This record gives sequence, C-alpha cells and structure tokens, in this order.
Amino acid sequence: MPYLVASPITPAREHVLAHLDHALRVAGTEHVGIGSDGSLNTVLDTPEQRKRIQDDMARRQKLGIAAPEEDRPPFCPDLNTPRRLEIIADGLAKQGYSAGVIEGVLGKNFARALGEIWQAPVAHTP
Repeated sequence: MPYLVASPITPAREHVLAHLDHALRVAGTEHVGIGSDGSLNTVLDTPEQRKRIQDDMARRQKLGIAAPEEDRPPFCPDLNTPRRLEIIADGLAKQGYSAGVIEGVLGKNFARALGEIWQAPVAHTP
C-alpha cells in the first residue's frame, strides 16, 4: 500500500478507499478485488519490526524487485487490524456501493474469475 501516496506520506484508510473507488469506476465493479497476499493479522509496529521491514526493503531494492516507492512499511496504520476488511467494507458502503459490489471486492470477483478460468476446457495442440 505504500504506492498509494507520494513519499513521505504514510498511507491511510482514506487513500485505500479512494484507490478502490477509482479502480471501481475505471475497471468496473466486476473487475476489482483486494489481493489475498497480505496477512489478515496485525503487523507488529515495533522498532525491531520497523528495522526488519527497512532491511527487507533495502534488500529488495538492491535485487531490483522492489515496488515503486517501496520506502516505508507496507501497511496503513489505521487499517493495521484483523478487522481491516470490515473497515474497508464499511467505508465502501458509506461511499454508496451496494452489498453486492462490496462482496465482489472482498472476494467474490476473484472466486468468479478463477472459477471461470479453472472450469474452462484446456485446448491441446498436437
């Protein structure tokens, strides 16, 4: 999530919600989802953990595999809770999105797309 805002601003809940709103308007409500590659647990925000994160970011930059503007911890402090998806769902509802759209963003869009991909017959060429 650090890429949502310009350095040195720490991304916040409103940045995530604005990003989702933009994606929903541009890509359409059936084509937006929150990735499952992040932890649902709270990220420990201690000096030791910040040092580990900084060391990992420096390693990734040295290897050339860092994300753009990967220069701060990869979480939003006000979404650093196991309830982050509930908070996002509530924020999207307050922006006027329907329960169906919110369910899609929280997982149903991925489930639908992957179901379509995995159920599609595989073409074999001789």
